Amino acid sequence: MKTVGVVGLGDMGSGLAKNLLKHGFEVRGADLLLQRQEAFRAMGGQLGDCPADVGRGADAVFVMVMTGEQAKSVIFAP
Repeated sequence: MKTVGVVGLGDMGSGLAKNLLKHGFEVRGADLLLQRQEAFRAMGGQLGDCPADVGRGADAVFVMVMTGEQAKSVIFAP
């Protein structure tokens, strides 16, 4: 099974995650909002503790955040 990470579980990220789960992928995700985390877990996703945790061991990672600064933070933060 392929593992995919999704950082940012808003409208676009959660839709992507749902479609990946539907097609048999293992999906790990992270979001700052508890409500989005709970909805992701309810659809069958696995929550990571942080973006690095989501990416660890993943075959691909999608970053679905609002701004370029947020994307930089996800990609380049330790």
